[in-house]
Amino acid sequence: MPDVTLPALVDAPASDHHIVLGAPGSGKTELLQQRFLALVAQGISADNLLIATPTRHQASHLRDVLGLRLGQATQGARVRSLAALAFSLVESFHRHEGLPAPDLMKASQIDLDIQALLSGHEDDGSGPDWPEMFGPDVRATRVFRQELREWIARVGENGATSDQILEMAARHGRPEWAAAAQFRDEYRRVVASARPGAFDSGEIFARAVAALTQGVPKEWEGLSHLLVEDAHDLTHAGLTLIEALASQGIGMTVVSEPDVAGNTFRGSEPAGHARLAVSWHVAPTVLNQVWRHGSNIRAVGSEVTARIGTA
Repeated sequence: MPDVTLPALVDAPASDHHIVLGAPGSGKTELLQQRFLALVAQGISADNLLIATPTRHQASHLRDVLGLRLGQATQGARVRSLAALAFSLVESFHRHEGLPAPDLMKASQIDLDIQALLSGHEDDGSGPDWPEMFGPDVRATRVFRQELREWIARVGENGATSDQILEMAARHGRPEWAAAAQFRDEYRRVVASARPGAFDSGEIFARAVAALTQGVPKEWEGLSHLLVEDAHDLTHAGLTLIEALASQGIGMTVVSEPDVAGNTFRGSEPAGHARLAVSWHVAPTVLNQVWRHGSNIRAVGSEVTARIGTA
């Protein structure tokens, strides 16, 4: 992988696709901010640029920092979580297609819906045939509901159909997958009837990708470049959305450090940068200089990470 200097990355054309790897403290976030400001200096409106982060918390912090450095008013925040971007794309698509406004369901609401459905099954003896290890006492726990919610979200992100899940469940001897797939089918029917236009986070991403097959929604047609922070924490659905946006001619600067990924329990793909590199036919570049700490601490960190399996 080539060693590229920070100035070369910052001043690259807006249409370029770049994937940047760097250790913590190597300047990845600084690179994104400087690249944003450099594109504005090249004559691109700040309203046509956006930084996307894996989480809302990251977006809130970076939004304030970038706003101060930019020093000008913009049409909306120029830093958003990728989920917020996906929702905005779906919102625009629904508006132009005359569909019900989308509603992104909160995790707490989904948990309540799952609890109500499980309780109903218990009361009337209906519902999926759960294996013995997921008996009534287990299904009554908050942890089970949370895990079921996460499972439903991951399935939605990956676009797996119930038939595919049932086939895999039979092939691998996993009856709990079959039961969960049957539960999801009923859950989705209930939610669709009670709250038209309501989606969970995984479904919002899938819906945004589907909308982009018809082109970028009108409100987003001017987007020239998307800068993505901490791509190692993106899920399969997030990576698919980035690829879909890139296919519409939007330039990309993606930064990642797969060795520090901390969101894999929620489906993140730390090696997603490799997938993007193949998709875009670009070689990732590396920031070799670490600015946050001295060589001694860096040597210890390198020695530890060299002993573990990393992305």
